[in-house]
Amino acid sequence: MKKSTRKAPDGARAVRLDAPQLQNRIPAPGDWKTRLQADLKNLPDAPGVYQYFDGTGEILYVGKARLLKRRVQSYFGRDDLAPRTAKMVSHIRRMEWTVTASEAEALILEANLIKSLSPRWNILFRDDKTYPYIKLNLQHSYPWVEKTRRVVQDGGLYFGPFTNGTHVFRVLQFMDRAYQLIKCNTDVTRPGVKVCLEHQIGRCNAPCEKAIDQKEYQREVLEVRQILEGQTGLAKRRLEGLMREAAENWEFEKAGDYRDQIRALEVLKENQNAEGAAEKNEDYFALESTGGFWLIQHLLVREGRIVQQLKTMGELEGFSPWEVLSECIRQRLLGISDPPAAILIADEALPEEEREVLQEAFKARFGRQIPLETPRQGRRRRLLEMTLTNATEGLRVELQKSEDAGRLLEDIRDSLGLSVIPYRIDCFDISNIQGTDAVASMVVCINGRMESREYRRFKIRCKDTPDDFAMMHEAISRRYSRLLREGSKLPDLILVDGGIGQLRAARAALEEIGIGEHPLCSLAKREELIHVSPREELPIQLGSRSSVRLLFQQIRDEAHRFAITYHKLLRSRRTLHSELEEIPGIGPKTRQKILKLCPSLSRLKEMSFEEIRDLGLSEKVARSLRDYFDGIQV
Repeated sequence: MKKSTRKAPDGARAVRLDAPQLQNRIPAPGDWKTRLQADLKNLPDAPGVYQYFDGTGEILYVGKARLLKRRVQSYFGRDDLAPRTAKMVSHIRRMEWTVTASEAEALILEANLIKSLSPRWNILFRDDKTYPYIKLNLQHSYPWVEKTRRVVQDGGLYFGPFTNGTHVFRVLQFMDRAYQLIKCNTDVTRPGVKVCLEHQIGRCNAPCEKAIDQKEYQREVLEVRQILEGQTGLAKRRLEGLMREAAENWEFEKAGDYRDQIRALEVLKENQNAEGAAEKNEDYFALESTGGFWLIQHLLVREGRIVQQLKTMGELEGFSPWEVLSECIRQRLLGISDPPAAILIADEALPEEEREVLQEAFKARFGRQIPLETPRQGRRRRLLEMTLTNATEGLRVELQKSEDAGRLLEDIRDSLGLSVIPYRIDCFDISNIQGTDAVASMVVCINGRMESREYRRFKIRCKDTPDDFAMMHEAISRRYSRLLREGSKLPDLILVDGGIGQLRAARAALEEIGIGEHPLCSLAKREELIHVSPREELPIQLGSRSSVRLLFQQIRDEAHRFAITYHKLLRSRRTLHSELEEIPGIGPKTRQKILKLCPSLSRLKEMSFEEIRDLGLSEKVARSLRDYFDGIQV
């Protein structure tokens, strides 16, 4: 059977599949029900991965199956589905599938797709840790290597992610010393680019000075790429020779540095074997569930040291605890490039059948099995018990916090006389100086917690006079007109910073767009009175220790901070623009370019001539700026 290599969507190393990739890309004629029925009949009796889509083309779910036909058909024509599954099935309008050679390979592909696509109905394991990647910037004529924590479709090659940041540092250190690739994100082919310090200390080939031709440079890039892809034999032999030479010369610190680089290169090999190491890399997993909720504690041990603990919580929603744990292990481990030597879990955590499937997937992905062990004594047993204890305690604390947040939101509803519990609160504030550089901010509180990803800011367009009421009217109108056009969900409560005037301006804006009855209130700064529309003449004054008042103050202060930050940015840009207008030889286009490259006047004044030029400006412009600023400071 013909072999094919499929690139992992998350940027990890490719997975080799020994079966042709067969996908139903051509839909059957007729409506979506007809197409689905035709797809269900044509499903193959083979292992693979299936994907469900809604009517807009959004991915709903990714799953793997030992037999695609049996698994996918089990979703349809049944009345005994779990409520969550039944709701998901009601949204399905299209499906796709991929045939693989085995269930283990389906498991790998499923994990990669889940991580890449983040389907709405899959269990997704997120935490505040983003693992580092090594990026080879091939989208430029003179590529270079760098560390990054974000994977974007920009033409570059990404290797990783790596759970050990020290390994990434050592690999980049070796690249930096062994290959003199450029270190800066600069178009070195542009005329006028000058060499930097890296070339002067012998760590860059300086293609900007034509010190190396592109063919020779690409040869070094090819060697770097081969190393990153795991072909480390030549590089290791070079380092071993340097290590021996340093040791013979009694340069033991340098020899130790070479030794660390050799160890770091090991993580780039796909077939690792850390079994012989005295201090192993191990991952401990423990799951606790109660009342329909689960929490997984993930302990990372690297070279015998605890380096991190990750915690993830969610609702079971029709899944069994072992399914949740198995999914977590797959998503956490099948997408990385440096897996642990062993996984430690409790005996009853996973059924034997699921353990076998995971082992097959590990072997297909990494070229070796990763033992799933349950230690009985010693330090490893104590670490597992610690992980189990933290899972139990962590779930108790999280449930208590959720219960406290629930009571607080109920208190807000009762104190303000609202008809709904305000799970989501949007808060608006205005910032300006005599009407200039006027901005509005919107911050969001969900379930009692600030959600910075939902924040928005607005540059006010209405007028340059200090009319806070008109500015509030504009911000409210722009925000919720857009939500109504997009069909997006409105917040449960809108909070504005200010008194009755700001509240009435916000109410007028809501009435103009057809949602005048929406829950709305304001918080005045001095008396901390809460005005609730349409009963604003009867303000509510809560005690200084009231949890509702304290939460509203926190939300209001965050909105004020966010607005002030944006206002200062606009004011700095305007000031810099005014300064630039005074400099001879700086035209409108050059001013815009400078503002884009460096919007801070104070920062630009502190930069040297070389630093200004390295922003991407010509020598003439850089000299004009530096001479002008030097003249001001004299």
